Amino acid sequence: MFKYIDYFIFNSEVTRNVFEKNLPFPLTGKVVHVTSKDAVKREIRIPAISTKTSLTIGYIGPSADYKGFFDFVKFANNSQSVNRQFKTYGYAPSLNLNGIEECGRFSRDEVRAVYSSLDVLVVPSRWKETFGLIVTEALTNGVRVFASDNVGAGELLPDFYRFESIEDLQNKFRSETLPKIEVVVPTFSDHVQKIETLYGIMIDGKIGPGF
Repeated sequence: MFKYIDYFIFNSEVTRNVFEKNLPFPLTGKVVHVTSKDAVKREIRIPAISTKTSLTIGYIGPSADYKGFFDFVKFANNSQSVNRQFKTYGYAPSLNLNGIEECGRFSRDEVRAVYSSLDVLVVPSRWKETFGLIVTEALTNGVRVFASDNVGAGELLPDFYRFESIEDLQNKFRSETLPKIEVVVPTFSDHVQKIETLYGIMIDGKIGPGF
């Protein structure tokens, strides 16, 4: 089936790598990052912050191993200090986690309130997240994001904010500061324009590997 595809549009390098690893023939395509319809800010500037200040660090998602939930719990347990608080959202709060406030599920109307309660979001997925809209959602709400190397949307972040393991993440928090984040998050109209342009070129038969 995939041999009948002339040109692939990947939503991240993570996706491209998975396809290239599993298909036994060369692929022609381009990475076009997806985005959320709620991403209204385009240029994101989040200032550096000292790790000695009070920080609320959060996780959003199910209490599932494949999402890295228990890695986040491990990180929180190994990082307890007087100036750090830990919160989880996205599942029924029933685990009675030591030192972690389980805040439960939330509605779309509560999204801004959730992000306003966080200084840092950790996205520790163990499985390959081809993109992960929660990263752009957090950034557009002014929240610093750390993403595992399995998260495609982590490609938007400076290298400091991407991690290979929980131990790597813990080492980053031993730095004196969390550096500034300056990224351009595509709006939904940006994304649509790129896809329409790409389709137009393909239909005209002018597309090539270097597009």
